[in-house]
Amino acid sequence: MDYLPSKNFIKKILAISLVTLGWFYFFGEKNTSKQDLVEDSGGIIVFSRTGNNSSSNMDSVNSWGDLSKEKILENDSLASVTKGLNDNNILSGLERTAVNELNSFKGAKKSDYENYGKGLVAILKPYSTPGLPNEREITMEALSSGNATDLKNVAMMSQLHFVIAGELKKLKVPEEIKFKHLFLLNDIETLSYADQLMVNAFDDTKKGIDAINLYKSTTNRFINSIIDINKFFTEQNIDFSKNEKIKIYINGIQ
Repeated sequence: MDYLPSKNFIKKILAISLVTLGWFYFFGEKNTSKQDLVEDSGGIIVFSRTGNNSSSNMDSVNSWGDLSKEKILENDSLASVTKGLNDNNILSGLERTAVNELNSFKGAKKSDYENYGKGLVAILKPYSTPGLPNEREITMEALSSGNATDLKNVAMMSQLHFVIAGELKKLKVPEEIKFKHLFLLNDIETLSYADQLMVNAFDDTKKGIDAINLYKSTTNRFINSIIDINKFFTEQNIDFSKNEKIKIYINGIQ
């Protein structure tokens, strides 16, 4: 049976989406993408990275080519995320799902993999909305200008990540892909956590800046997790139609 998101999930996503989209309708797509660079690495998730000008776009295209061959950060090492961050114990408040908490099962068939993919698409659907806030850029601008008004959008994105992570935790996951799924889930949990810290950047500027760096590193890991999941489907000779795929928007990394 195909995965169907819970009613509570749908209600939460609708509420967050309406508020977010309403804000950007009235105030413009500030801190969002100006051009999409689409990467289809096979599988079921097509991701779009964004750039701000022709020069940065070209750099992004080149980095995408390297990205599919060589991982920026190793997914199985959370310590790698903290490399280069200030030693202020920024991850002390982060709670991540453990592998034994997943809803995984053994003896999966090809149809189970396909259903997992469709369930994944259903849960990640909110990320397919163009013009989502770029939390990192919003926070950097807020700290630069001294105006915390737009940080409300960072708070909304934190809640969005949190709700999506909760649904990923409940999704039935074949044993063979559970670790790849876990990495994706943990990445989204970390994005939500980083956003929470950025919302409070004016209370602790040092931690806010470290949260910005954590967000950047975690976004790289998030991309790697998507690539790994897509690769799994390719290795299983599972080809999803264009209508079954989802294109999600990933904020550009400068």
